[in-house]
Amino acid sequence: MQDKADAVRGGAGCAILALIGLCAGLSFLAYLVVTQAGWLLLAAPALLLALLAVADVLREDAYLAADKPGGFTAWHAATLSRIRKWIGKPAIHVVPQLGVSTEERLLVKRAVKLAGEVLAALRQGATPETQRALLAQQAEVVPANIAGALWRLARLRRLKRAADPRTDQGRETIRQITALETDLLASINQSLDVLAAVPMNMVQVEMARDTRRAEQVLSHLNESNSKLEDLSSAYRELGGDSAG
Repeated sequence: MQDKADAVRGGAGCAILALIGLCAGLSFLAYLVVTQAGWLLLAAPALLLALLAVADVLREDAYLAADKPGGFTAWHAATLSRIRKWIGKPAIHVVPQLGVSTEERLLVKRAVKLAGEVLAALRQGATPETQRALLAQQAEVVPANIAGALWRLARLRRLKRAADPRTDQGRETIRQITALETDLLASINQSLDVLAAVPMNMVQVEMARDTRRAEQVLSHLNESNSKLEDLSSAYRELGGDSAG
């Protein structure tokens, strides 16, 4: 009888130990699941952010639209531009969200594309090093100049909307702004035309082996850039700085 009681107690003890072991095993398994799930919960957003950052750096659009030329968007564009420079991609420019049309914003994208074609043509051509560097510098300035011109255009249009057409002063302001607006858009398109013509002009220069023609190409590009810069700053005479 005593042996039977001891056997029962021994079996109960083993059952308790097995139950404790099972609970411990399940607890450990739950710990692993929770731990791994925690890592997954942390890793998933981090991976998503990394993918978004890569897509941002490799974006095909050459611009970021914003309400003002400075602030976070300007910092964002500058950061992206520094990273893109390491991998041979063009800079990102900040353009106005309001006051210009989508087609006008796309002019910056076109300028970036044309500047890239000019740089590629210069790398493959036989242009003298000094002239090549100057042409590359002028070509890279065009997209930034056009982005700046779009900000001036948006500010001019805000001034134009604010002018009172019922007064002589208001009508005169509208007339001046309309003229500047027309000149500014014409200058932007002229800069794009001059930039687009550079690769073919350089081929002709190399075929003729005439350095003077290369200087003429550089002069035309420099003149179109200077004209665009001058027109972009002309809005200040109409109080453009106060228009924000």
